Amino acid sequence: MNTPLVRLYVDENGNHILRGDLSNNNNRYLCVTGIAMYLSEHNVLEQYINNLKTKFFGSTDIILHRRELISGKEPFEV
Repeated sequence: MNTPLVRLYVDENGNHILRGDLSNNNNRYLCVTGIAMYLSEHNVLEQYINNLKTKFFGSTDIILHRRELISGKEPFEV
């Protein structure tokens, strides 16, 4: 079996059920985002993200979730 050269990362955000109060933007939109990258570049991306985490949060242990980032609560008050 051949070793894959590319990996696809996909994430969704929002609401896929278009019922209820659509005036609330949290209920209105669904976003699916992805990135395709060569496996050989994965370590480069990981290092960039870890550098960003260290610079702004002092640790690489932080998880970057949109909901928590938008809240502006610790540790995302920066």
